[in-house]
Amino acid sequence: MIIIEKNAKERKINMLWGNKKVTINNYKDIFKDYSRDVNEVIRSAILDDTPIEPYIDRFRNNPYLLWQVKMSIDEGLDSFWFDVVSSGSILVDLRVLHRKGINIVPLIKYFSEGLSDSHYEYIIKWYGEGYSLSKYNFDILPDDLLESFDYGIRLGYPMHFFNNGVQFSREYIMCCLKILSHGHSIGRFLDGSWCIENLELLSRYSKSKYYGKMIGFVSKDITPSVLVEMFECCKVGMPLEEISVVDFNGVYVYSGVHLSIIREAYLNNWDYRSLLDTSLSINELNSRLNVMKYNSSKKVSGRLRKN
Repeated sequence: MIIIEKNAKERKINMLWGNKKVTINNYKDIFKDYSRDVNEVIRSAILDDTPIEPYIDRFRNNPYLLWQVKMSIDEGLDSFWFDVVSSGSILVDLRVLHRKGINIVPLIKYFSEGLSDSHYEYIIKWYGEGYSLSKYNFDILPDDLLESFDYGIRLGYPMHFFNNGVQFSREYIMCCLKILSHGHSIGRFLDGSWCIENLELLSRYSKSKYYGKMIGFVSKDITPSVLVEMFECCKVGMPLEEISVVDFNGVYVYSGVHLSIIREAYLNNWDYRSLLDTSLSINELNSRLNVMKYNSSKKVSGRLRKN
């Protein structure tokens, strides 16, 4: 049985272990079965009159946490924290905020959610630095995204957009942030269904003036090769509504190779629309393109002879 007796007159705490009064002279005998580190904490508690008795057995296998409990008591932290915190480093972080005069009571609600220590480290840091946490549901935020969220929060991005239960990868989030940094909406990407290859391309294109013109013609079903060609077509001014046609399944009817052939005809002011026929094979398309090249060269040759 653990008993703590307070002498109201002397304002001293008499440490009792069972029915024995613990003093600086006998604590080693009483706690001889405890580690040297635990004994050092007990010694300090005796000298400072710190009531750590309720926590000695609970944390005897974690003397660092026991030491932080002792220091927290000395600094006036509520005993509630010792029931919900299982890491000495977390108590250190809470003590730092407490010493700065920051009210840590609002953090209590997060510690009732049973999050990981990694979550608590970031939550305490963000709270202490003044970032608003009201829009976040940390219960559905994976540990492996905490670093990415930290990066985004510090740069002022609305990271709660990604706190929607979707299991984003770090790469996915970083691509979205790059797109966001160039002033574009990322709403269409927040269902997590876009392939990372397309997102990487879009994040690269997002700094271009052509991104805004093209993005309305891009869906998650586009292939990377088609996306690359669509961007190139957009840059040369091709009407994207003509080359972004999809079938009833949402699949783009023009392949990347097909688009490159169409684009070459467009750049040379040839009849590119004759190449929009989806029934043509790549060989047939190249044959038509070669005919256009030949006819064009004949015209140039004729003009040269006249001159």
